[in-house]
This record gives sequence, C-alpha cells and structure tokens, in this order.
Amino acid sequence: MNKKIIISILVSFFVMIFYSCEKQAGPVLEIAKSASITEPTSGGTYVLSDTDADNIFANFKWTAAEYNVAISVSYSLEVDLKSDNFANPVVLGTTDADSLEITVFDFNKILTNTLGLEENVAAEISIRVGSFGADSEKTYSDAIDMTVTPYAPPNAPDSLFVISGGVVIAKILPVDEDGNYEGYAWLPASDLTFIISEDRDGTVFYGDNEPDDVLDLNGSNIVVAAEGHYKINVNTFDMSYTAIAQAWGIIGSAVSPYDWTVDIDMAYLVSEGVWQISTDTLANPIITGEFKFRPNDSWDPLNYGDDGADGIPDEYGANIAISAGNYKITLDLREYPYSYTVMPIAK
Repeated sequence: MNKKIIISILVSFFVMIFYSCEKQAGPVLEIAKSASITEPTSGGTYVLSDTDADNIFANFKWTAAEYNVAISVSYSLEVDLKSDNFANPVVLGTTDADSLEITVFDFNKILTNTLGLEENVAAEISIRVGSFGADSEKTYSDAIDMTVTPYAPPNAPDSLFVISGGVVIAKILPVDEDGNYEGYAWLPASDLTFIISEDRDGTVFYGDNEPDDVLDLNGSNIVVAAEGHYKINVNTFDMSYTAIAQAWGIIGSAVSPYDWTVDIDMAYLVSEGVWQISTDTLANPIITGEFKFRPNDSWDPLNYGDDGADGIPDEYGANIAISAGNYKITLDLREYPYSYTVMPIAK
C-alpha cells in the first residue's frame, strides 16, 4: 500500500479518536443559579450582649445553589466589613445544608477576635454565602448588610504564666480557639501554692477564693495537696481551671510484662523539667513491639501516643513502634506542643 495512503489513514483514525473522546466528555460544570440568603433580611441593627452569649444570634437560611449537573453542594457563610467588600472575608461556618445557626458568643468572638471590631462600637458588616462542589469554584450570593455592636471580646491572651513564690515556674499556652490553655508545672513540697497570671510579673493574676475551681481576679493562692508534676488547664472564657498531679510511665507490648497491663515508671528530672527512663537499667529488656505514655497507671483521662510518628505526642494517639534494644526515652511536657525522644543507648 502506498505510504502516503497509510499515513492518511492513520491521521484520520487518530482524528476520529480525538473527536470521539471529546464527544464522550461530560459537560463543563457551571452554576445555573446562585444561593440567595433569605433569613435574616438585610438592613438589621443588632446590639450583642454577653448575657445572651449562649443564645442563638441567627439561623442563617438560603435557597440552594443550582448547577447544570447534579452534584453535592457545600456552603460557607462569610462575613467582612461592609467597607472592605469581602477583600478579607472571615468564615462563620461551613455546612452541606441550606442553613447555619450561630450563637451570640461565637458571632461576637469572630467579630472581635478575628474581624477586629471594636467593642461597644456600632459597625457595618456584610454577610454572604458561598457554594461549591468537589470540582467547582466557589460562587457567592448577594450580600446582606447589618449594623452590629459587639461586646468585649472573650479573654484570649497569647499565653498564661504559673507563678509560685513570686517566680514563674511554667508557661501555659492555648491549645484551641475556645479559650483552652494547657501546661505542666512542678510544685515542690516547699511551696504547694500558685497563681495564674497574664504576664510574668503577676500584674494581672488570678487565684481561687472559695476554692471552687473557678479563677478569681486577684484571688487567693491555689493550693495543691502534695509535691508533684501538675497538668494545669485553664479556660479563659469561663475562667474554670484544673490542676491534676501526674506521674508518667511507659506501657505496651514492648515493655515488660509485654501485654499492656503494667506500667514502667519514668523519673521526673526536676533540673531539666522532663520525664525520662533509661531502659538499660530495667530488669527486663525492651523487645520489638509498641508502647505508649500514660500517667498515674491509668488510661483515662489521658494517655499519649503518636499519630504522625513525628515525635509529638497526641492524646489517645497511635501506638509508638520500637525495636528491641536499650533506649533513653524522654517525655518533654515543658511547653505545648509537647515532644518526646527515643534515643538508642550505645553498647
């Protein structure tokens, strides 16, 4: 057969395949009708109050977005200063439904802590809803406007300090955006008292007058029962706190008796502020297997594994793999996020 004829046939064949594939491809996803906010209506004026913090500020509702093909649609409710025209929108929440409730507390927290509105000053804001599918760009509704006056934002300092005998003994840090702070402090038998301060100098500090596990501004020293390493949790939104003594150990299939039933105690090194164990001093060796850290010979209310195998302990995390050998295992709880190391001991 003539070479030119063969080439012509092949070209025609690939052209047919190309157009056949194009023809079989699905339609391009396009928005047919954007969502539209129906409640609340635009133009409202609201004065927020901390006495209503637990109440629902609004149940935002909207009509469903429509696309040219059937897809699962998700929504994000966004807010910004009206004058900024959504140059830097803040997400109030996301949902797969066509409505979203938000409490007065959460709305006020976002307006003051995130959007930066001044307390007790009226401000004009805009709210819109964005719709999106798995493979689609986000499209937006028309915005509704409102005038809102927020109250003082919830207290959320960058850190808190544990002070005992006039000396900072620990720094506790936020672990989420809900006012929760966490840290550990060693309290010696010589001074079993402490206060919580917003600064290193104890200028703004909290104690507990009753005591009732709720912090009081300029309150009395908090007293613990005995010397120990205490896990201290504080919520600056409701000013609740706990201080629980914890002594750490390791347990697992790699640790004698190799069946997750008995802990091997770690030692707290006061000068270094860490928990540590050298397994070459144990009566029975570490074997290939897994282990976890847990306090007070108990799984609850806390134990640490490691979900990412990254040396950062996770609450109720995955078992930590280890090979047979001798190790210096160190758990460092001085500052959140915590860390641990498993270092081989040279023979």
